[in-house]
Amino acid sequence: MIGEAQLREDRENAGKIILITLDAVRADHMSIYGYKRKTTPQLEKYTREFARFAWAFAPCSYTAPSHASILTGRYPSFHELGFFNAPGKARLTSSVAAVLQGLGYRTAAFVSTIVLSRKTGLDIGFELYDDESTRPEANRPETLWRRGADTLNAALRWLGSNRRENCFLWIHLMDAHGPYSPPEPFDQLFVRDQYWKEARHLGCVRDGDVGGIPSYQVLRARRDASGALLEYERDWNYYVSQYDGCVRYLDQIVGQFIDDIKNQGDWDDTLLIITADHGEAMGENDVFFFHGLTVTPDQVRVPLLLKPSKRLKMRSRLLDGPVSALDIAPTILEATGYDCSFLGAQGRSLWSELANGKVISPRFVFSEMENQCALITGQYHYLAPEPEPTTREYNFNVPQALRREMLFEYAKDPSGMHDISSGEQVLARLRPILQQYMTLAQLAHDRIRGTRNESEREPAPSSLSPDDESSIRRRLARLGYE
Repeated sequence: MIGEAQLREDRENAGKIILITLDAVRADHMSIYGYKRKTTPQLEKYTREFARFAWAFAPCSYTAPSHASILTGRYPSFHELGFFNAPGKARLTSSVAAVLQGLGYRTAAFVSTIVLSRKTGLDIGFELYDDESTRPEANRPETLWRRGADTLNAALRWLGSNRRENCFLWIHLMDAHGPYSPPEPFDQLFVRDQYWKEARHLGCVRDGDVGGIPSYQVLRARRDASGALLEYERDWNYYVSQYDGCVRYLDQIVGQFIDDIKNQGDWDDTLLIITADHGEAMGENDVFFFHGLTVTPDQVRVPLLLKPSKRLKMRSRLLDGPVSALDIAPTILEATGYDCSFLGAQGRSLWSELANGKVISPRFVFSEMENQCALITGQYHYLAPEPEPTTREYNFNVPQALRREMLFEYAKDPSGMHDISSGEQVLARLRPILQQYMTLAQLAHDRIRGTRNESEREPAPSSLSPDDESSIRRRLARLGYE
């Protein structure tokens, strides 16, 4: 735990807390994590100011459930959204934003996709929830999003108008999500560069199928008058170059955002956390340019960068050992001197790791979806299939070939290309641990679903006005209840 004197000082000078989530960004495609292409030169300028967690894992491999887990510190089976990835299906009842709002923080969120619109239920605790998305995707015009520079500019304006306040700001950036469409000049930065490989031609497949380019991802498409696909880019290299261009664009605009905060004079007292909601398959296990199919390393290993306020002296700027995106909410709340245990958070604060310069104790990290679950230890990434759910909450299935036990040594094999599950001695140790988690997760999921369905059938009456309810909620939050 942080020392009491330091906690008191942090509470008195809490400043700004900013969480930036990069949609669909793999850690191993960022040069700050050792990627061969120079995709994050701007972030690398601040390497000495950031703590970088080498092995951070998302709790899920699709957008809404993962963000709900980040904001609550709970795995998808243990929060209200579950595995729903569409607006209007469920709503959170608590979050780190709601706690901070109760503590007097100004709170705002700026998201960049219709998938995270306020109808998703993530807006609890945010006095401003800016979900303006007007840009149609290239191959799915009904799916709207917003370019990252516009999102960051809106967030910066809000920060400027709240300079004298303690603030919690969440910013979501969509630009690395497919179909990959980096603006100029980022669309040409990596085309036919020194890392371009021999052509690898792929066909088009239905979204969620393996072995080819998902239909929503096709680039350089030419269609007939009816919309049928006639021609498209087939080379794997081109898609990876465009994805990397997206990551480079994100680096550019986030770097500019950091510069703007510095120019406003708020940098020293700002806690900044940068992570991703999930990764992206680039051909691992025959899955191309997709996520949400598995919780294999390619789809759940994410970046996690943390810039503390100037008062915390970090022992190390690169921390090894597995951590979870669930750790973000507890870390934020401990920075304000607050106990998050009443939220039922399953992550843990990372301040001790930062102060000691290492992951202080072994732990189990999990990642889950409807048909597959992962257990991550200090060495292994173990996967096992889950039973078919009675009621589906997500549209896609784990590919048939991957509905089996798999085992990876992720430090040696970060992309999960070499299954070593023939090591039965290791499986015998890990299997009962993961089975216990899956049993608990299923019980929690069933109970939450049942409670939600019951409340939808019989909404509880209230004699209080909306203003009275809001006032009571704020008072309860200050006492530690939400």
